[in-house]
Amino acid sequence: FQAQTSKSLTMGNEQPNNQGNNINRINDKNNGNKQNNNKDALLNLLGNTFLTNDGRQDQTFAKGMEKKKVIGLYFSAHWCGPCRQFTPMLKQVYNEWKKQNYEIEIIFVSGDRDYNEFKSYFQNDHGSWLAIPFQSQKRQSINTHFKVRGIPSLIFLDCYGNLIEQNGRNLVQNQGANSYHVLSQNIPEPKDAAFSGQAHSLKNDNVNKGDTVSMYDYVQAKEAKIFDDGDEVATMQIQLVNGEKKTVKMNMNVQNVGDLFAHIKWLHNPGPFKLLAGFPPKDLKDETVTIKDAQLKGARVTQKKL
Repeated sequence: FQAQTSKSLTMGNEQPNNQGNNINRINDKNNGNKQNNNKDALLNLLGNTFLTNDGRQDQTFAKGMEKKKVIGLYFSAHWCGPCRQFTPMLKQVYNEWKKQNYEIEIIFVSGDRDYNEFKSYFQNDHGSWLAIPFQSQKRQSINTHFKVRGIPSLIFLDCYGNLIEQNGRNLVQNQGANSYHVLSQNIPEPKDAAFSGQAHSLKNDNVNKGDTVSMYDYVQAKEAKIFDDGDEVATMQIQLVNGEKKTVKMNMNVQNVGDLFAHIKWLHNPGPFKLLAGFPPKDLKDETVTIKDAQLKGARVTQKKL
């Protein structure tokens, strides 16, 4: 979502109640409905690309969510004072969870006003958890899905995307690292088979085409724009299916193959397609790889219909 949307979020300390609990800001739209038991629902909700801040390569859904029983969505922003107070506490608890090898992951859903604020806040203040890319449309759709009205907000889901705790901030403040034991009660065990073929970049190329989710299925068409003026820029030549040729400029370290795919889909959407680059041409399969690491500076990228 855009900066003006993040400004509309209220800060969690503006309306305290007598018990010191968070206000119930989040309502699961699926509450009361049949519970999900397939990780496709969680993949569709969160997307397939997560950023990291600890030197690891950016993660796909399968890498980031593998064998996790509990997933926390942390709605926060640097401009929010209560967020800056709660983030260090959550970071300390998260580090303890990791020391105990608990099967839990946190995903930061930013409400920052611009990319530079997001980048600084995530790199300097957050734990070594994951983040939804700032430019991803998933940030807005996740906020809409859970009807987030104020930050900081922390909600917890099971491995299939079912809501198990909407007042996670209060739980963590009161229980600390022990909150994991509360969260992990009576939730399903992750099934390894549910990850098979769901992350495009990890799929087995020998798997039948119908058994996998391709980048086309979850990357939304979106024009690529320069996000960081201080980052090196790559220029690429695009050959579209319809014969047209286009030129695109993208940040080398900030933007990735997924952003390039979204831009090409925005330029021309002929139905399911893949991207080829280099010589000899190779499939661009992993949307989390940066433009730099994919060696796309000055490259010719071809859109090929599947």
